[in-house]
Amino acid sequence: MSSQSADQPLNCSDKKVIHKVYEKMAAPASWKAYTIVRRKDIANEIVQEVFIRLWQSGGIFPNEKAIYAWIYKACHRAAIDHVRSATFRRESYVDSYADEAKDGAKTQEDSLLDREAIIACTKNLSAEEAEIFVYAEVDKLTQVEIAELTGKSRRTIQRISAKIEETFKQARKQHDN
Repeated sequence: MSSQSADQPLNCSDKKVIHKVYEKMAAPASWKAYTIVRRKDIANEIVQEVFIRLWQSGGIFPNEKAIYAWIYKACHRAAIDHVRSATFRRESYVDSYADEAKDGAKTQEDSLLDREAIIACTKNLSAEEAEIFVYAEVDKLTQVEIAELTGKSRRTIQRISAKIEETFKQARKQHDN
């Protein structure tokens, strides 16, 4: 933001600040949401809702980096909430898995089994665990990056990741039987 230095606080009740942040962050935030929900229309809706919440909060952030981190986390959490909702589970997401099958990466049946195992796994995870699961499996972040993003220690992330891995193995085993 050219009119403000990077170290100057940003007031989110200022429409000019929100407009400039939106111009810079809408596309990456939408991509972030899309990587989770796999639908552009829903991803764009999530981003709009996050920016409305940001503006309505009137929050003051110490710098651009802090506001960008807030937007990233808020979009990520909103997308996870959407995925966990009953509406999402009823919607058809077979297309992306069918595309993998067409490319020869997996058969459609294998892709659907993976999807079912992931859904079964995430049902048994807390919101915190589901968030870490998505950071690791969808975003392909390292444990160090996840720790930095969530504000937790690397050791805590390792412990939670081990629990998630065990939960996923159990869910996959149940689906294979």
